[in-house]
Amino acid sequence: MVELTKEQIRNARATFQAGDALSLQFALELEYALLGDNGTGKLADAAVFADDAMDPGLFFTGAGYQHLYVRGGSMKFLTDPAAAGELRSLALGRSSGDSERIFLNIYSSSAIEPLIKLFGDRIEKTIVRHNYRLNHESFGRARADVMIPEGFALKYFDAGDAGFIKGNELDENFWNEDSGRFGFALTHADEIVSDCVSVYFEKESKDADDKRVVEIGIATKELYRRRGFAFLTAAAFVGHCLANGLIPNWGHWDFKPESGALARRLGFYEISRRNVLVIRK
Repeated sequence: MVELTKEQIRNARATFQAGDALSLQFALELEYALLGDNGTGKLADAAVFADDAMDPGLFFTGAGYQHLYVRGGSMKFLTDPAAAGELRSLALGRSSGDSERIFLNIYSSSAIEPLIKLFGDRIEKTIVRHNYRLNHESFGRARADVMIPEGFALKYFDAGDAGFIKGNELDENFWNEDSGRFGFALTHADEIVSDCVSVYFEKESKDADDKRVVEIGIATKELYRRRGFAFLTAAAFVGHCLANGLIPNWGHWDFKPESGALARRLGFYEISRRNVLVIRK
């Protein structure tokens, strides 16, 4: 594995002109590495490695959250013990932070089983990330059913609502003025019972000029669950996105099926799923 220069990353990124949703998502990871910024803040380690600098078939990037993409049949580590050891050492050696786990995102289905074998003694579990985009027509029909229950209120808030944020013990660092984050909160007696917020912003493609895709984060207090409150806040959030030229993006893990059910109820449809190996350092 060789570390690519900025120019080599740029050239590699340009080859991802079309393809399925996962390959295009990985192209964004290359974009983040090139810029040193992934939308949630500056990347501490934005290097990109490949099996061949001139004709790369296997790409690796990331630190605590790692990303691996295999193009075509380029899996030399299957037959070459030295290449296998190099890839394993790279993945385990470049993890950062205090976490005891590494999340290895796999963007190529053909590589899943070989990688499970390669990291077998370190794998804690395999999980799946589901990604959704919105069908506007379906959302319009779903939104027609929105009604705020008596005694509850729906509030828009952003970093400018410092008093509301502090009063509800929301993370002030998350809501700093430069973040651009916003959200909707369903309140009852001045208590937030459910909220839907922008987690981060990213480009819709590597060639886009602006970060218009908004990753959705949603939470409802346990006492108020299964009453449709998450649907109310999420519907308000999505409606705000559409009115302001933003693209709402919904993702969830396979162990959160209720999140997928809510997404589909709102009119989202699945565009991709990727396997993630949770590896012990």
